[in-house]
Amino acid sequence: MRILLTALLFGLSFQSYSQANLDSLWSVWEDDQQLDTTRLTALHHYATEGYLRAQPDSAYHFGEVMLNYAESKDLQSPMADALHLQGYALSNLGQYNEAIGLYEKSLSIREEKGDSVGVAMTLNHLGSIYRMQGEIEKGLGLQERSLSIR
Repeated sequence: MRILLTALLFGLSFQSYSQANLDSLWSVWEDDQQLDTTRLTALHHYATEGYLRAQPDSAYHFGEVMLNYAESKDLQSPMADALHLQGYALSNLGQYNEAIGLYEKSLSIREEKGDSVGVAMTLNHLGSIYRMQGEIEKGLGLQERSLSIR
């Protein structure tokens, strides 16, 4: 009984910490006194930590908000992050072809910016999608390319 009660209390405290963290991230996004990149980073974390796995359609929406804002400010790296987030969300929804298109756009920006970590991450995600679709060789090739960057 004690173990069950301890586990329950731990779960509740973790959930309240998570909600407080999400609330904090949202308040950074809403604070127009913050730097644009800080705000976009907060929104990205808000979407990934709060919605990407449980509500990928909502994560996609936040990615769209990020993308529109980043485009309006001509911020290339946050644009790549937003496209990647949207690709990940669509992948979680099983919309693989659409996800591939978004990942490829993100990859293009990241390659142009010389963002090797972002390129490697995007190649890895692309490889996973191709493997899930049965294109094993193509997927493995992309993932091997990803590993060679890291």
